[in-house]
Amino acid sequence: NEISGFYIQDATGDSNALTSDGVFVYSTSAVTVGNTVRVVGTVDEYFALTELTTVTSVSDCGAGSAIQAMTLTLPITSTTVLEKYEGMLVTYPQTLYVTDNFTLGRYGQVDLASERLFQPTNVITPGLDATNLAAQNELKIITLDDAITTQNPDPVIYPAPQLTATNTLRSGDSVTGLTGVMHYGFSTYHIQRTITPNFVESNPRPSSPDAVGGTFRIASFNVLNYFNTIDQTGAQCYPSMAKSDCRGADSATEFTRQRDKIINAMLTLNPDVAGLMEIENDGYGATSAIQDLVNGLNAAAPNGTTYDFIDPGTPNLGGDAIAVGFIYRVETAEPVGAAVTKSDGAFSASNRQPLVQTFRELSTDGLVTVAVNHFKSKGSACSGDPDLGDGQGNCNLTRLAAANDLATWLATDPTGSGDADYLIIGDLNSYAKEDPITALKDVGYTDLINAYQGDHAYGYLFNGLAGYLDHALANSDLLSQVTGATEWHINSDEPISLDYNMEFKTANQQTLYYNDDPYRSSDHDPVLVGMTLVDSTPAPTVQLSSSVYTVTESIGTATITATLSAASAVTVTAQYTTTDGTADSSDYTVSNGTVTFTPGFTSTTFMVPVTNDTLDELNETLNITLSASSLGSPNSATLTIVDNDTSTVRFSSPTYSVNESAGTATITLTLSLPTSFPFTASYATSNGTAVAGSDYVTTTGTVT
Repeated sequence: NEISGFYIQDATGDSNALTSDGVFVYSTSAVTVGNTVRVVGTVDEYFALTELTTVTSVSDCGAGSAIQAMTLTLPITSTTVLEKYEGMLVTYPQTLYVTDNFTLGRYGQVDLASERLFQPTNVITPGLDATNLAAQNELKIITLDDAITTQNPDPVIYPAPQLTATNTLRSGDSVTGLTGVMHYGFSTYHIQRTITPNFVESNPRPSSPDAVGGTFRIASFNVLNYFNTIDQTGAQCYPSMAKSDCRGADSATEFTRQRDKIINAMLTLNPDVAGLMEIENDGYGATSAIQDLVNGLNAAAPNGTTYDFIDPGTPNLGGDAIAVGFIYRVETAEPVGAAVTKSDGAFSASNRQPLVQTFRELSTDGLVTVAVNHFKSKGSACSGDPDLGDGQGNCNLTRLAAANDLATWLATDPTGSGDADYLIIGDLNSYAKEDPITALKDVGYTDLINAYQGDHAYGYLFNGLAGYLDHALANSDLLSQVTGATEWHINSDEPISLDYNMEFKTANQQTLYYNDDPYRSSDHDPVLVGMTLVDSTPAPTVQLSSSVYTVTESIGTATITATLSAASAVTVTAQYTTTDGTADSSDYTVSNGTVTFTPGFTSTTFMVPVTNDTLDELNETLNITLSASSLGSPNSATLTIVDNDTSTVRFSSPTYSVNESAGTATITLTLSLPTSFPFTASYATSNGTAVAGSDYVTTTGTVT
């Protein structure tokens, strides 16, 4: 049969609660479930499983008494308490939750727990409390087996009728009344099914990410070794340029399956900017992996959506086979300046080089500088940095150094943007309470996943424990502009069998398990952050080009220049008014109006009409005042109207005559033009044929 044996149990038992009343019989003899049998064999401990082996006789004694299942609950009190139920029929009346489906496709097994279980250091500070929680988690788990010993079974019977791309069994799904036989194997207690469990979809697939609000969306997505260099004989992958460094798809068919899933996930995320991890580190040319991904996105994207990628201007990014990268939507985001990376300090070896780019939100003109990262994993040891047993795993000090170096570097404004808004994203390979995340929080960054999703947020499952390694951390300047953050649970909860890979699957399952949908497109859930960026650049100021202007009245119009301190991407306006000084409305046309600066321009003019009269007058002034939401200096000026009229004085006649008997001659003077001020002239007499003293009296004076 499927398990190379059967279970027998004493219906009445031995009345000893510390010993089992059942045992596994290692035999291929045919038996009928529910009948009484007599078995002759040898008791053996097979890898700690008590069993009857070398069976010499199996006798069917007919119908037997019904076996009453022993009622059990989780959590148990110790890891050894289940031995007394080994080989017995047991039942769990409580609701149990899928906590690990990693081996569902390979072995038909799924781990169940009394609740969703979390990585200790995702919810508790590393140390003794975390290790104690890890021990408590062990007491809350039982493994459900399919009672089939072969690998890669077809069909996989959970969930009923079988696992498919659309009939999935996600972590968080539940079952009530689990019943079966307690079995021990591979150092774990299992429930071998006697009744097919009825799983409930308690954690349904989300068709789209939760709403994050705002007008600008930034995603972080580990794309699970996206290599368009196929991992097959003759392939050349950086840094060795040998197949040994190639990862990802093993055939063109697998790559198409992977590519389609990633593209559909990315388009549903609909980011304005996305940071990528685990993209092939093969540069930025026409055949590079990041160009291939962008090509695929643009081919599938709706009209009006176009993506491009950031080229940092280096042949590769760091010395690993995989790298981080950026893509962005050209209609909504614009890179500002060049991208920068850091290859020294903590990023000279184990931690992959970060990539930092400032982006502008085109709809608001706001800036944000984003740093995408991929810190050293916990999977292998680092020299001088082993697993200390505090729950943080291998290489914690290496990751902590990366966090500290990153924060220090970002504080120097490495892109030269002058903007204070920073967002750290990426796979930091650190759970929420671990030292690297704490270090970033200590210098003013906020864990957005925790802030918006709470202490039980998750985006990755390892050994059946949920937590998040992919982060989004905003500094204090950016925080007020953030509107939401979420992790889209399309990957971590799904069985690995539903990914793009074709190995360990029958030909039937290669089709049955695959859809080009986002589910199990990677092993990490993507992160999505919403924000509405505020343009923190000071608004350009409007001012006059001078505080003093002069115009000759004969010109008829004074040209006044207004300036903008910096070019603006939007239209800027200001208002101007004129008021009397020594000049009044008879000297100029009183003016009120608007000056307009078109986008990109920093200078404009407006006109003040002046009156070209025929009155000889003194130069006169009027006042010009600007008003605007952002005023510079000067914002007021004096306009002097220079008079161009010069009046001349002359005699009313070239000759005058007077009878000497009259005693006085009256002389009349005239002006060529009227004046607005008293006009004076000096006069004096001098001899002609007449002689002063005898003919006339010498006379001098001033006439006004």
